[in-house]
Amino acid sequence: QAATALLAAGVRLVVCESASETFKRNAVNNGLLVLESPRLVQWLRKRFQSPDAAPTIVSGLDAHVGLVAGKIQLTDSSGTSVYDGDLPRIGKAAQEIIVAGGLENWVRARMAAQ
Repeated sequence: QAATALLAAGVRLVVCESASETFKRNAVNNGLLVLESPRLVQWLRKRFQSPDAAPTIVSGLDAHVGLVAGKIQLTDSSGTSVYDGDLPRIGKAAQEIIVAGGLENWVRARMAAQ
């Protein structure tokens, strides 16, 4: 249900420190891509953590994600790169499911093509 709620809120990609295999598989099956990047999360904590910080921070950073290359770049409001890092690459089957909008859509399209 968490993946469905995120999708309903307009989220198409989650980059996190870690996620269970069950959550990641459920997310892909629903068309939500979840990628782990502990290094990025540590960088964000270091940049935004302070004793008086709010529990949720709108960073003002833009994320540019290259799924094929397995890269992520964060830029500030002036377009200056402030972070470059690696992301896990995803397999062909997972890519197809994500593009189709979830496993059900992927199966439906394959059955219609037969």
